[in-house]
Amino acid sequence: MLGPLTASLTAGATSGTLVAAIIGLGSGETIASGMPNDGRLALDVTRRNLLVGASAVAAGTFAATLTTSAGRTLGMRPTVNASDQPDPASILIESFDSTTNWSAVAAGSGSQTIDTVGKDQGAGRAVFTPGTTGAPQVTKTTGYPNYDASKHKVFAYLVDKGNDPELSNGADLRLGQAANGVNYPAGANIGKYPDLNGALFGNMIPGKHVRFTSAADMATAGVNLVDGAPMGVRAFGGFTSPFAPKVDALIATDGGRPTVVLTFDDGRVGPWTKRQYLADRRIPVTLYIPWALVGQLNRLTLSQLQDMKALGHDIQLDGTCDDGAMIDRASAAAAVTELLEGKQWLADNGLNSDARHFCYPNGLHRSAGPRVALPNPVTDGSNVITVGSHSNSQSGQPIFGDNVPAGTWITVVISATQLQLNRAVPAGAAKLWRGNVSTLTDTSMTSGSPVLTVTSSADLMVGARAFSQGIGIPDYATIQSIENATQVTLSASATATKTGSVTFIETSHPFHTGKLPAALKAAGFLTGRTTIGNPIFSKHGIFDQGLVLPSYTLSQATLSTYQTVVGHAKRTGSTVFMYGHDLGGGLINQETADFRAGMDFLAAERDAGNIDILTVSQWWLRDCANPLAFPA
Repeated sequence: MLGPLTASLTAGATSGTLVAAIIGLGSGETIASGMPNDGRLALDVTRRNLLVGASAVAAGTFAATLTTSAGRTLGMRPTVNASDQPDPASILIESFDSTTNWSAVAAGSGSQTIDTVGKDQGAGRAVFTPGTTGAPQVTKTTGYPNYDASKHKVFAYLVDKGNDPELSNGADLRLGQAANGVNYPAGANIGKYPDLNGALFGNMIPGKHVRFTSAADMATAGVNLVDGAPMGVRAFGGFTSPFAPKVDALIATDGGRPTVVLTFDDGRVGPWTKRQYLADRRIPVTLYIPWALVGQLNRLTLSQLQDMKALGHDIQLDGTCDDGAMIDRASAAAAVTELLEGKQWLADNGLNSDARHFCYPNGLHRSAGPRVALPNPVTDGSNVITVGSHSNSQSGQPIFGDNVPAGTWITVVISATQLQLNRAVPAGAAKLWRGNVSTLTDTSMTSGSPVLTVTSSADLMVGARAFSQGIGIPDYATIQSIENATQVTLSASATATKTGSVTFIETSHPFHTGKLPAALKAAGFLTGRTTIGNPIFSKHGIFDQGLVLPSYTLSQATLSTYQTVVGHAKRTGSTVFMYGHDLGGGLINQETADFRAGMDFLAAERDAGNIDILTVSQWWLRDCANPLAFPA
């Protein structure tokens, strides 16, 4: 069945803006013609997506009929919402093309160089490297426009954290103004989002992504920018990072299009039971389906899924066939293979011919966590260990200790004192740790030598990556061998003679941070939605953030929840994902009355021209398939 039956657009929207992705088309089938043929609507080059045309469109609802190349027809009723301000152009504040007028805050506080190879805007991007005293801090106070409250409502910049975000602290940019008596305070941090305090979300994002905040968020943090006063910028680089963070294109804008993407996990029946309520309010949702559970108790049937598709909803993939954690699979490759099987299942059943968006069950996409000692361990040679106690353990976390084989991790949390592992542990292990990070103070190194003298090598493993505060350890150096109780040899020689803290991260686990998202991206998947709430500034694309996409929970959500989350989108011109499971109450569900109040609120905000409501496919096509370039 063709769909959607309804669609919405905004009066005055730019020609070429997505109105609806036509669903239900067969292989090779396209839209051949449309009526009325008056220029209000158009088709993209694939003739499978309906766009805003070149003619002016007045507010109201009109009838449209699309005819496919196979002779099938789709009758739909596009609704044109009241005109809103057009999405404003971004204003370039700093290109990071040159070191001119940048200066170090103090001697030894690091430096800035220009990389002309990996840049995305202009002639180059800045590379901030630590100095002898630690993190780089460089400042520029000339050449910037004065702060304009009417135009500079949102600030954003592009940062590259390398292929392993756990080994990079990123780079912070802060605004400063002499006029308001502050000197680059933390509240003027442009990188508020992604929120590094939200389960260290920023340290889960590999590669390039956009960090941003709004002037309103700065004001909430106690920094009120003075209209008309000059601005300065200070850059703070990673302090203990082996990967020098790279920064490009600091921009200001009046915002993008505030957008809400509603998603539902697990294939529960709740959204189907409220399909008419959604249709009456012209609200599309995205369903992430665990395909092996279709038709089971309280799960959507194939017929119900087809109903939802016909109504214009987006059918995508749960991360696994049974809604189990992806990191419980044998490897990242195995998880990818299973997801590809689900992709084929959706295609075979006419639900989505090319599903490339999914959610991570329980939001789990990595093995993570600091190293924690497990007290009073008892091992008997099996793959079950007994400990005095443990907390916050989860499947996928690595286990280290006396004679524990490399690549050992938790598969099942049996009880408060027992853990099942993926392999047997020798009997009589006296020391066990959970996690993958160990920091040793008073570690000595000598320039030109790969040997480190440590306080104790007992917690370390061959292959662990090493990095120091400030200069000293080359990028991505690893432990090559453990010589004795106080000496280890690295894969590269130290670049400084010093004594200080060195952090070691064991990365052999098959689901170490970044490995699963990288494998999924290589397989052609576009987004993997997590369960950590943050807005997304996507008008210039999302680069490498797609496979760790943030989302706000709808579990036990009330009207106030919707108002708060939409407030993020409106302040920053960003997109917010919101995820739910089922309706009818319960720990992870939402009361039906609260759901209705939330849908009424979203519909009213959209009809007032304040927000867009899109499926994940529509959002991707609008912002990410062909993103706006950063201004020159």
